Amino acid sequence: MISRMLFKWVDATIVHSEAAGKAVEKKWGVKRDHRCSVIPHGNYIGSYPNSISSTDARTKLGVPQGKLVFLFLGMIRPYKGVLELIETFKRIADGNVHLLIAGKPISEELTAGIVTAIGDRRDIQHHLDHVADEEMQDYLNAADMVLFPYTRALTSGALILAMSFGRACIAPKMGALEDTLDESGGFLYDPEDANGLCDAMKQALRERSKLDSMGESNLRRAKQWDWSMVARMTADVYKRCLSNGSRS
Repeated sequence: MISRMLFKWVDATIVHSEAAGKAVEKKWGVKRDHRCSVIPHGNYIGSYPNSISSTDARTKLGVPQGKLVFLFLGMIRPYKGVLELIETFKRIADGNVHLLIAGKPISEELTAGIVTAIGDRRDIQHHLDHVADEEMQDYLNAADMVLFPYTRALTSGALILAMSFGRACIAPKMGALEDTLDESGGFLYDPEDANGLCDAMKQALRERSKLDSMGESNLRRAKQWDWSMVARMTADVYKRCLSNGSRS
């Protein structure tokens, strides 16, 4: 109720994607108008160190050199589907894959659940703690693909981060994830399909030769979302509000 009232009262609203704009309409029960502007989330190119090679990153982390490495990176919350990801990875049953999980779980209960789910698997490696800025490059450059097994999502800075590092990605066809990632940069799956994530991971294994070009496509796409453009678009929203004086 408060959100609906606020939307009607403010002079401008900024969302990061068309999907977010549609969510505003549906959840708040309001009709989008000229006061709702879509401004993309800026990229992370140059925001973190990015000088380590894939080989050196894997050596540093103790990740096998020859395997296809899937990565989950970021704060771990229940809706991000890490427990489901672990169970899905177990179903692949292929000796040529490795799963890397890096990020701090939101609770001790979730931490314990992840550790229990992994058990004594040697092909699943975890760092269940905050990932420092200088360590981001180690995980992202050690990976072939970054996974986003989310059960719900609106805007994902983590997806844009992975694309900014030129990594191929797997994500559900959902919200801004679908707006941000296209099929040239990875594999999108139906979140309603119980086998969707598993099938996408198996497809990545079969089409491993395409992952580098997918990552390059993602980097090109991320370059479009530079912060100077975001700043100009944001300033235009402010200028429009100021030029109007007060909303009619």
